Amino acid sequence: MAKRWISAIFIIILGIFLAACSSGDAGDQNETEIDSLVQYETPTPTLEFDDPTPVIEPTIPPTATPTPFLYTVEARDTMYVIAYIYNLTLDQLIAANPSIDPRFLSIGMQLEIPYSESGSGIDEPTPVAVEFESRDPKCYLTLIKDAWCFWLIENNTSAAYENVSARFRLYDQDGVEITTEIGMIPINRLNIGEKMPVIAYFPPEVPEWSLVQVQIETLLQSPEDTERYLPIELLSSQVEMGEGDLYAEVLGTVKLGDTDRSASIVWAAVTAYDDRGDVVGSRRWESDGLLESGAEMELAITIYSLSRPIDHIEIILEARP
Repeated sequence: MAKRWISAIFIIILGIFLAACSSGDAGDQNETEIDSLVQYETPTPTLEFDDPTPVIEPTIPPTATPTPFLYTVEARDTMYVIAYIYNLTLDQLIAANPSIDPRFLSIGMQLEIPYSESGSGIDEPTPVAVEFESRDPKCYLTLIKDAWCFWLIENNTSAAYENVSARFRLYDQDGVEITTEIGMIPINRLNIGEKMPVIAYFPPEVPEWSLVQVQIETLLQSPEDTERYLPIELLSSQVEMGEGDLYAEVLGTVKLGDTDRSASIVWAAVTAYDDRGDVVGSRRWESDGLLESGAEMELAITIYSLSRPIDHIEIILEARP
């Protein structure tokens, strides 16, 4: 009996001991869970999207009106004659060119033509915005990384124009201007109904470009009754194509009309076109001697294509005393 009491007491004591241990483990576990559940805020992730790269459109400058130009002195020019042509007084022209002695003009010298203050409005060199018919400009890069650009214009107005020039601008793919040059027509005068290219040359090395833009820079309406140009005609012409039609030998005969003066300057604008009507080459032929009234002269020049095969050649003549 005593053994059974001792066993019962032992069992009770063991139960109490196990219960106490169990209670302690649970307390430690609960405490750990409470500690692990302490709340804190983490930054809420924000999805940020880069703005798409904007497409930069080329900023094309508007077509500008021509600026006052420089006149290039030719054979037999005098200050008085130049002033008369542009409806200026002699004093106005001299005042605009104070560094030039009016008694000694030389061929190739340049004179600034000022605006006329006479108010007559006759043949004044005031800039005039003229809209020629034109094709898109074409630029061709060569093996040495220079470039030739052609802008074909046609004078569909009612007046002839001289000193026609245009500014060519090349842009990269982002529309940023990378280089610019001034181009000229191959001869001095663009008559009514004639077409010829404005030609610009970009020296090497020309950066890669994505866009070419061109606008008239200078021009001057040419007086109809001017004596600075003489009548001349093309009597005959012959074109011999080279290999692949990429160059051509151009031969011809020109004749000065009946006039009381000889021509000291005879020029020919020789332009090559492809089968799409685009200019692929252009050169100026110049005479090497005096051409008397009614006399004939032989023309010979080689012209090369900078792009596609040559389809046809056009020649425009000009003669001056």
